[in-house]
Amino acid sequence: MFLAIATFWTAWVFLSEWRRTRCLGAAVLGGVLVTWGVHHLTYPLLRGKNAWNPWGYYIDILLVLGVAIGILMLVLDELQRRRSELESLSARMVGQHEEERRRISLELHDQSAQVWAAVKLQLGLVRERAPEALTPAVDRVLSLVDSGIRSIRGVTTHLRPPLLDDLGLVPALRALVESFAEETQLNISFDAPATVPPVSEEASLALYRALQEGLANAARHSGATAAAVGLSVTGRELMLVVTDNGYGLPRPGADPARDGVPTDAAPSYGLTGMRQRITALHGSMDLQSTPPVGSGAALTIRIPIGHHAQS
Repeated sequence: MFLAIATFWTAWVFLSEWRRTRCLGAAVLGGVLVTWGVHHLTYPLLRGKNAWNPWGYYIDILLVLGVAIGILMLVLDELQRRRSELESLSARMVGQHEEERRRISLELHDQSAQVWAAVKLQLGLVRERAPEALTPAVDRVLSLVDSGIRSIRGVTTHLRPPLLDDLGLVPALRALVESFAEETQLNISFDAPATVPPVSEEASLALYRALQEGLANAARHSGATAAAVGLSVTGRELMLVVTDNGYGLPRPGADPARDGVPTDAAPSYGLTGMRQRITALHGSMDLQSTPPVGSGAALTIRIPIGHHAQS
């Protein structure tokens, strides 16, 4: 009797948990324990009439299996809940990171760039009134100011690409490819449809950052001389593929010096942040390299369209 009461109480605890969380594992455990409690109540009575022998033992085994299944379902549900919490936390961190980028970009554009522009204007006035002997020195200062202004514009564009807001995803990616090819002398091809289905601001930023990181790895770590960027729509997914003809990824157990691969040919830590961005959007990231050494690497990003479409 005591064992039956303890079993019923445990079943009540799990059923209360099921009502609170709607966890299927808790419901299964509650149902199994209720059945087991009834079994504990009836088993002594029926065993005296030889009605449960040997079936009572078989039922015990089945109930133990039911408890094991319920516990497994509870564990899987908890793992899924923790994973959802991590994805939500990652999404919030990415959002805060982008908001900070936006704030810094606006401050640089609205304050620092204007100060540099005012300095350039004043230097222009000084140049007009300065003696001829000072003109070369003023010109050098003006050149430095122009370099500073270009640097600030480059930083603000990197922090928050204005083309994403002004023209959309495809033109922004195309402009990034052209700018990167000009800066690094990397031969980069770009293939994309004229238009793509609308996606959220978060998805557009994730793809833009992914392309930034993919091209940076191709230029700085892989020793590539050429790269190809492709954007396509496959079903309900937007797929971005970045390939290069560099060294590829180091093989497990390989000797970089023996293979002629630079020690910094491995992907940078920026790939970790990229994966977090993509995962937060329920997308996937795949980085592969095909032997032999020198065949290059392929970065593939997939982001669902339906869950992130703009209204």
